[in-house]
Amino acid sequence: MARHPTELDSSAGGPKSVLLIAQEGSANLEVAVSEEAGVMIDLLSAAGYRVVVATKSGKPLVAKSRTITPDLTVDSVNSRDYAGLIMPCMNTSGSGITLQAIAITKEMGAAGKPIAAQRGSVPILGQAGILVGKRYSGWYACESQGTFTPNSVVTDGTIITSGGCPYSGASEGTIDGTRELTRLFIEALASG
Repeated sequence: MARHPTELDSSAGGPKSVLLIAQEGSANLEVAVSEEAGVMIDLLSAAGYRVVVATKSGKPLVAKSRTITPDLTVDSVNSRDYAGLIMPCMNTSGSGITLQAIAITKEMGAAGKPIAAQRGSVPILGQAGILVGKRYSGWYACESQGTFTPNSVVTDGTIITSGGCPYSGASEGTIDGTRELTRLFIEALASG
């Protein structure tokens, strides 16, 4: 019988699984896939983690240079199966934010698991109540949350946020926090 893609492999000596929730509807899918989500996947895989990708629809994210095929839909995620959660910005209008993505984020935060979110995905943390009393960065300050620092990568405990992505870096002159956010997420996973 085939294993469900969310089953942790660490008990059998295999790599720990981490969840990457990618929002769909990117205004620039080429940049979002090749320079952001793809870089996160590559860095995490190189560090020995199994990256399980979830999207709202489960449909492939197809760019010219690379295709990312989700392993499952957000609605079928069991947060207990992952060592941590990372969410790229994906340069979307928030169309990939679902109540289930917010619930997953809340559950993983309550369990003390590392959570990393870049720019457009940071509001998911705000909606899940993860940013209350925390220092964070993102696209904008989430109302009634913690201390907002624009255009930087911020770590507060197990929460890592970035105020810039590859798209905003090229179009608005912000930082591209992809590599630093992912590196800090890997460090948080390793210490957990």
